[in-house]
Amino acid sequence: MHITITPPEVPIFYNDFISFTAGGYTGFGHPQIIENLKSNFSDIIIKNPPRENVLKSKPNLIYKVTLPQKPLFPFSQVAVKICNPRNVIKRLLSPLQDSKAERSFSAARHLIANSLDTPFPLAFLEKRKNGFITESYYIAEYIDDYVKIRDYLRENPENYKEIKEMILAVSDYVKRMHGSDMVHRDLNLANFLLSGKGKKKRLVLVDLNRYRMHKKISPFRRVVDIGRLYWGKHRPEFFQAYSGEDKKIKKWQRFFNFYYSWRKKRKRLKKLLKK
Repeated sequence: MHITITPPEVPIFYNDFISFTAGGYTGFGHPQIIENLKSNFSDIIIKNPPRENVLKSKPNLIYKVTLPQKPLFPFSQVAVKICNPRNVIKRLLSPLQDSKAERSFSAARHLIANSLDTPFPLAFLEKRKNGFITESYYIAEYIDDYVKIRDYLRENPENYKEIKEMILAVSDYVKRMHGSDMVHRDLNLANFLLSGKGKKKRLVLVDLNRYRMHKKISPFRRVVDIGRLYWGKHRPEFFQAYSGEDKKIKKWQRFFNFYYSWRKKRKRLKKLLKK
């Protein structure tokens, strides 16, 4: 296998997106998605999708939908993510914030604008009551032929050559993302998907709604962002690939190791407290 990060292929309709209202929802998206929402709303926004269409159930439900094929619209299937506020505090703060669906959409547009791959964003829609978000949905390209980097490492722990290629690919992706002034804030190897057959591969990043933009990303913020990426015994190699010759980041290697250890212990403690 050979991994090469290539710029995402941007459909010719990328700049045709428009604002819309449908079924009491407001949003922004491609006209074809909007047409389907207005004519067959319940076929896309499904409260209880069939089990075979569910891609992920926790913490947010994600399911796939098949759309009628239309000329110049290359996506016959899309993924729909339900992005409702997760707790009372988030709901109370929602009048002051963009919805998780809108944040996911904006983050995806930003990545693509900076030649970084992610499932192509097609629309977001939300419903508010007195300013409070009650529902929000993010619609994106559906990718079916992928493996999570995390799962690949677990299943092929001794395939050093391919693991090294993944380390270089992921470190390059994250460096370029940080160079575009964006931090993900929920990086983990389950959110990096390797897609495609044969030699042609896509490396895409998902679960974008926690992202933040900064005019300048400090070494501390960078290391906190990558500190969630668990490469097992290959962690030092990943840090070296990410930091390169940057002495300012290299100074944070001990913190990089400490931060992950602390997060791991905190996760174990949470599990114990839930029992």
